[in-house]
Amino acid sequence: MVLASAIGGIGWGMLVPAQHFLVLSGGRAASLTSESNHQFDAVALFLCLGLILGVLSAVAAWLWRSVRGAVVLAGLLIGSAVGAAAAAVVGLGVARLRFPEITDVAVGQIVPATPNIGTPMALIVQPFAAAVVYLLMVSLNPRDDLGTGAADSDRSQDEDGQAGEDRHVGDPVGSDSASPIDGSPQSHVAE
Repeated sequence: MVLASAIGGIGWGMLVPAQHFLVLSGGRAASLTSESNHQFDAVALFLCLGLILGVLSAVAAWLWRSVRGAVVLAGLLIGSAVGAAAAAVVGLGVARLRFPEITDVAVGQIVPATPNIGTPMALIVQPFAAAVVYLLMVSLNPRDDLGTGAADSDRSQDEDGQAGEDRHVGDPVGSDSASPIDGSPQSHVAE
């Protein structure tokens, strides 16, 4: 999950646009027309990346049938949070390589600013999406054991005679001495 997020971070760093500024006198800068939209573009691309990775990681965790449950959900949340942080660190590193800081600027020069994710709250989207999708799949599953097969193994032990609750001591296997409704012995009186 972390590796997939880091690869997604590389993709984000390669796709994210920089905001361009015009250098003014006195060390000031002015944003060019419609360039400020790229701040939104950077955050939106990162959020979409987190959403996609969260959904895919939840589906992958659900497909691991033998270990479904709360432990997998906890691992999914931790892995998604670490993956989101890895995507941000790697993506920002790639973006800094694409748009390095320019120190020697002249008045009238147009310079790009290194894009960022805007707020650390953007990191919560990936684990949130993973949790919602995983819990949705849990709630839609009709089986108590979430399809892991644990109930089937318990049922096969019962059929082997290890925990026969409706048999009475001394009754032969397959005996019909108990009533199917209340478990009381049936009378074998012929009428």
